[in-house]
Amino acid sequence: MVRALFPSLAGLLPLVMFLLMGCGRSPPRGEARRIEAHHLQIETPAGWTGGGAGGIYEFHSPDGTGRVRIAGLEGVSSAVGLKDTQLLSGTGATVVKRLLPTSPVKIGALVGERIRVATSDHRVYEVIALAVSVGEKKAVVLIQASVSSEHAEKDPSAADALFTLLRQSIRPLSGSGPD
Repeated sequence: MVRALFPSLAGLLPLVMFLLMGCGRSPPRGEARRIEAHHLQIETPAGWTGGGAGGIYEFHSPDGTGRVRIAGLEGVSSAVGLKDTQLLSGTGATVVKRLLPTSPVKIGALVGERIRVATSDHRVYEVIALAVSVGEKKAVVLIQASVSSEHAEKDPSAADALFTLLRQSIRPLSGSGPD
């Protein structure tokens, strides 16, 4: 009886090992970045470096093709109806072509707009403008994610996946919703 069971169990051993090995490895997670000045959190892909000073946070991929910049937009309290120059504030770039139209976005209690554009600095930007409350003051925060135009043309699905990952990882820190 034992000899009859042993060949059956031995045949299952490779399957069991495959399942155990596969379950033990999860895809590399990114790093959750707390953007305290703007009461947000965003996850950047594994290996990205950078940080913040003076309310401006910048992170970039190891090869420099991907970047994300997070900063407040001065003198504005609504994230709706912003001009292209406002959405690209601080980048030094201008819009060459709209790749996706302006559309509303909601992240938790935060509302705003997002747009995807090709720019004069040979990058593709997805910009998310969010209305946040910092203390009693209402403000607009720009999350400007970008990849080089060359990278976006060479591998559009990877560029889209990066923008999606960054957009879906944005979380308000407690107490940061609009009042």
